[in-house]
Amino acid sequence: MFRHYYLKKDFEKAIALGKEIYEIKTISEKDISKVHLFPRIRFIAYKLWYLSLCNGKDMALNNYIEEILSYSLAIHDALNLNDKRIVFYTIGEVFTSLGVSSKFQNQLKELYYNEFTYLPAQVISKPLKLMLPYIEPNGLLQQRPLVI
Repeated sequence: MFRHYYLKKDFEKAIALGKEIYEIKTISEKDISKVHLFPRIRFIAYKLWYLSLCNGKDMALNNYIEEILSYSLAIHDALNLNDKRIVFYTIGEVFTSLGVSSKFQNQLKELYYNEFTYLPAQVISKPLKLMLPYIEPNGLLQQRPLVI
């Protein structure tokens, strides 16, 4: 629901739900590590949206972005290709929707570069926002033809 509220720009509901998720019902790192990757990476990445809605300062947001990238690096080698797509796409969606610095967007792309070498060079060289549709983690959408 948080993602829905955020993307629909219903920020009042997003803030209220985010407060419940990220402040009132605190979840330990140990507990979150037991959750399946898809909801876990959403929980971690969407916190950046929440922090930005709460008038997060650039320094705090940048610190959390670095945390997200460090976490992604830490779990990277243990993931299969489908899980890597999920992590890349989820973090990429948050980064691009917030207009996160290209420095951080490029760090994300570099971390996952080897997973996407099957794509044409002109796709990989695109800015993250334009590259994301080609990395869609939805299995059905992966079968569509590449339109460059």
